[in-house]
Amino acid sequence: MAVVFHPGKAREDHLRRAVDAERAAAGWDEVRWYPTTPEDHGAGVARRAIGEGAETVAAAGGDGTVRAVAGALRGSGVPIALVPQGTGNLLARNLGLPLGLEAAVRLAFGEASRAIDVGVVDATMPDGSVVRDEPFLVMAGMGIDATMVRATRPVLKRTIGWMAYADAVWRTLPKSAPFRVRYAVDGAPPRTTRVHSMVVANCDTLPGGLRVVPDSRPDDGVLDMAGFRPRGVLGVVRVWVTVAIENGVLRRFAWGRAISDRRSARGRDMIFRSGTHIALRAEQAVGVQVDGDDLGDAIALDARIEPGALLVKVPV
Repeated sequence: MAVVFHPGKAREDHLRRAVDAERAAAGWDEVRWYPTTPEDHGAGVARRAIGEGAETVAAAGGDGTVRAVAGALRGSGVPIALVPQGTGNLLARNLGLPLGLEAAVRLAFGEASRAIDVGVVDATMPDGSVVRDEPFLVMAGMGIDATMVRATRPVLKRTIGWMAYADAVWRTLPKSAPFRVRYAVDGAPPRTTRVHSMVVANCDTLPGGLRVVPDSRPDDGVLDMAGFRPRGVLGVVRVWVTVAIENGVLRRFAWGRAISDRRSARGRDMIFRSGTHIALRAEQAVGVQVDGDDLGDAIALDARIEPGALLVKVPV
């Protein structure tokens, strides 16, 4: 077992006690410890752990640590174990995995794993340079979601957890302006629209049970795109109803899906597409984020899916 941990997120003494107790109970041998650094968020030490013979790599930290470790492990056949220590813990929530320290560590020493897809993006910056092969497990996006990530206050993340994102939404939403973006899915002719945000999702659920993209699954071999283009106050209300009620509640039932599919508001205020390759190009540089990590301002985002590329430890 290799434990890649973020010293600023995980209490090392608590983590070591939990790992030592479960290691002995499960009969595992050596555990090696790999702290992240400001220069290495987890990808480099995860690769080193694989080279040194790790059979499982536990990622103890926030969404950024999980993303970095998962990016290094994808395609390796070595499973990642999630030990959530952050604010959002989005992948663990989407997979229904335990958020408590002891339960998560116990699962890390278990035998069962599940293959999930990994999204990968290339971001083209205004100067023409390209940030390549950035992995994401939950969602990447351009527009207000990236602005929200930048506006989230670290002190609130430490004190009130994921509700800090709600604070950022209410502070950024009134100031957001739509932008024109051209999108193409799986090589189809491109279309142009004006949106406040365009996201590409591998999973669909955010903290608070908000489901941004309906029926998205992390192992279906496709990416799901959602464009948010509310028009006026009523448009914002309709988007909120779609995300919080339709996607989060109604679509759990067959009758609810039928009602949701008949609603015309979605076509006016939200657009949905699915595919294995999604290309976005904005008419101006806008913020881009991947799983809550800010990539800066970009003019284009090229996203693709790697089906079943990552093994994740899950309950039997």
